[in-house]
Amino acid sequence: MLGDMNTVLTSNIFTRSLVLTFVLVTFSTSASAQTGIQALPAGKSAIGLGFQYYDPPSRLQQNSASYQHRFQAQNIRASLDYHFNRRLKVSFIPGIAFLNIANRDSIDVPPSPSAEFRLTTTGALDTANTLDYFVRGGLRTHYTQIHSGGRALHYVNMTLTGGVGFLYKLQTVTAWQFNPFFGVFYSNIWRNTSTDREIFVDDTYNLFTGEAGVEIEASPTTNIIGSVEFSFETSEVVYNIGISFR
Repeated sequence: MLGDMNTVLTSNIFTRSLVLTFVLVTFSTSASAQTGIQALPAGKSAIGLGFQYYDPPSRLQQNSASYQHRFQAQNIRASLDYHFNRRLKVSFIPGIAFLNIANRDSIDVPPSPSAEFRLTTTGALDTANTLDYFVRGGLRTHYTQIHSGGRALHYVNMTLTGGVGFLYKLQTVTAWQFNPFFGVFYSNIWRNTSTDREIFVDDTYNLFTGEAGVEIEASPTTNIIGSVEFSFETSEVVYNIGISFR
């Protein structure tokens, strides 16, 4: 009887942990809200700070345990960019996510750390230098610990992402310059969900996402970036806003 009770308890912890699965996958996609897209001269560096927000729709169409409960997520990410030349830059992006499940007081989720390394290359597509392309690739890891029923469940994922996009430089008469962009990305995600004694999930899957936004040149040294990320498979949306100093 005791063994059966432990099995049920472990199963309940696992089922509840699935509530968090999608938001962790979403935050594994490649967001640019804290790092600018435009190229800088060789040897230049930039720092940034970004904020991501996710709030699920009131009615979820998916019929799985992952979508039985509403939750909110906020993710704070910093960035350090270094430009090898005007075409190529490398970025280090640490972050920490705060997850909240509505009406689930029995579940405790401490702040969840993440880290990403990213390479971005850019170039002009026209002689007027108004339309640029960018190619972006990155490797990201994310760790979350879920406490429920006196036990801890560990969620780890690693995401390899690559994609392409375009940035258009609008000509305005104001001091602020507006540069809308759009990108499409493909991610290969490895995820592992376990307790200290048992592994529940250990697999990989793929995800197609898009990102649309605008990069605003507020001054020669400051860029403001806002965007929305979305999946081509569901109606979920993540909102991003950030600032970059160079």
